[in-house]
Amino acid sequence: MIQKALLSITFAAIFVSCSTSEIPFSGINTSTEYNFGDTLKLLDVINFNLKVNGVAINHENEKQIYSSPYLIGVNKLDFSYEVDGKQKHVFRKIIVYPKQAPIKLGYEIIKSYNHNKDIYTEGLELYKDKIYESGGEYKKSKLIKYNKQNAASRDEYIYDDNIFAEGITILNDTLYGLSYREHKIFRINPEKLDLIDVKNTPIDFEGWGLTNDGESLIMSDGSNNIYFLDPQSYSISKVLQVYSNKEKIIYVNELEYVDGFIYANVFMKDIIIVINAKTGEVVAKLDLANISSEHKKQGVLNGIAKLENGNFLITGKHWNKMYEIKIDDF
Repeated sequence: MIQKALLSITFAAIFVSCSTSEIPFSGINTSTEYNFGDTLKLLDVINFNLKVNGVAINHENEKQIYSSPYLIGVNKLDFSYEVDGKQKHVFRKIIVYPKQAPIKLGYEIIKSYNHNKDIYTEGLELYKDKIYESGGEYKKSKLIKYNKQNAASRDEYIYDDNIFAEGITILNDTLYGLSYREHKIFRINPEKLDLIDVKNTPIDFEGWGLTNDGESLIMSDGSNNIYFLDPQSYSISKVLQVYSNKEKIIYVNELEYVDGFIYANVFMKDIIIVINAKTGEVVAKLDLANISSEHKKQGVLNGIAKLENGNFLITGKHWNKMYEIKIDDF
């Protein structure tokens, strides 16, 4: 009897210690799917102020999920309110998904070209009618420059054996190249393939894909995040979270920026997704399984470059072919 009484007292003490003032917010969590325009459902009506991602919400609209300062993806909510004369805070996280499903794009194969199957393709870029391609793997990493009509005639920059080369992009007549796990960015003269410099980045995650929007470097790291970097300091100015209307898209890989959108390979999948470069929303998807199926024994789809005629070049790791395709408008 004594043991049961002690157990009852202990249970009651735990129950009382839980603040009943937090109950109105108990239904707000990451397991609930939200879209822009939805309303935060509170279990009770209390007076509170709200900050979303550190930005205060207009009091009249504090329960409504608007496009700003809410983001696509995970959002941090700070509810502040008063209890017994003391200021309290309740912190919650929610995920906001795009409303619209990605448009399914079609394509037409215009032409195929020979591709060096020795290259473990990580990045693909077009510059002044030349193709620049980054090949990965330790002790094999290189940057090559060639004409698509004659891939056998090429210039090369060879990385040190301890570098695993990843994505590349060319901004302001300078080629930038990522390393995989070494936290380095190489700057290379695209004309002569001479090394300008190599710097450690303030980034402690992996380097995967790289592109640019004319001002910032845009980088993927294999997660669902895309980072905008200053091309001089490599400091991060913006982070996008990549989501479709149904899911978080991980393994975002090779990137190509085109007119406000980022075309991206998804590692180990036969698709290219099209991402709104302002929001992170996946607005379209291109299924390339018919092409990839011809190269299953060689490697996965990877490599996107926009041509001057509006078509795209695509290839894959160790593929013996590169394809020029015309993608449907959206």
